Amino acid sequence: MHVISARNVHEAIPEGCYQMSIRGLERNSRNGKVKVLPVPLTTVYREPIERVEFHPDRDSNPFFHLMECLWMLDGRNDVAFVDQFSSGISRYSDDGVTINGAYGHRWRTWFGLDQLEAIVEALQTNPDCRRQVLGMWDAGSDLGNRSKDVPCNTTAFLQIGVSGALDLMVCNRSNDLIWGAYGANAVHFSALLEYVAARLEVPIGRYYQTSMNTHVYERHFDLVEELAQQAPMPPAEMPWSPYRMGVQPTPLMDPDMGAWHHDLAAFMSRDHFNFETPVFRMLDIVREAYLIFKDKTNPGRHIDALDEIHRLPDNSDWRQACEAWLLRRLARSLP
Repeated sequence: MHVISARNVHEAIPEGCYQMSIRGLERNSRNGKVKVLPVPLTTVYREPIERVEFHPDRDSNPFFHLMECLWMLDGRNDVAFVDQFSSGISRYSDDGVTINGAYGHRWRTWFGLDQLEAIVEALQTNPDCRRQVLGMWDAGSDLGNRSKDVPCNTTAFLQIGVSGALDLMVCNRSNDLIWGAYGANAVHFSALLEYVAARLEVPIGRYYQTSMNTHVYERHFDLVEELAQQAPMPPAEMPWSPYRMGVQPTPLMDPDMGAWHHDLAAFMSRDHFNFETPVFRMLDIVREAYLIFKDKTNPGRHIDALDEIHRLPDNSDWRQACEAWLLRRLARSLP
């Protein structure tokens, strides 16, 4: 097993790409040629709340990552909500309506109980409990299933460590290094960790991601080589990261989790009103900026979307990432 210990996902991805560059072996898969690491990979995030990845070559869609994690925490499995922010998500649906392996639905509904509520209640009762296992893989349904989507992340463990902070360890059967491990997963599972920690009123600890099979598809081979060049080599200086240059991570929870749940329900139903919590006022700006950008009948959509996202604080990580993403698309639109 190889272990990468990184401050955050932005600093982890060059390290992971470097390992793939020097150790990756070419194989065939059901989706074409891949490179795969010969041993499992564990990534340790020391500051998981620094969940935004800023590399322009990677060109992560911060709007999609942020909205999808809310969709998960709400326990949803419908295509319609996430399709607003990434039309490609529909290709993972078997019926065009739902996503079979949707993590949030599995957390909250699939097994006949709300696992997150059960875990919170158990750790409130006994903070030293070591039995809190969050299941996503259902052997009765998933083994042998030909669905377009079965869970890649299969199991997670939540424990309050000796420091009093909540730690999360996620186990993964097969992980795309670019889109999964250092893309969506870093946002979704850090949000899950933050959510449970807020419910328990304890600090956020570390997030551990262990992948049995870490791979990249052929379309990303060149990108891996580019990002690998940014991995710090001893005795190099500290890696470049906006978080080391004054950009601030944005909490996605609120001290009043009752108000947070109320706002989540309103947000997911597309209601516009005076949200009780600052985080959902921020999220409403992010959503509105993306919907403005998406309106191709508006010739000024790029500038209008930028104006909307500029309502966020200058040093907000989500503002920085969303602004850069929009600016790249504005540049492409120019003659």
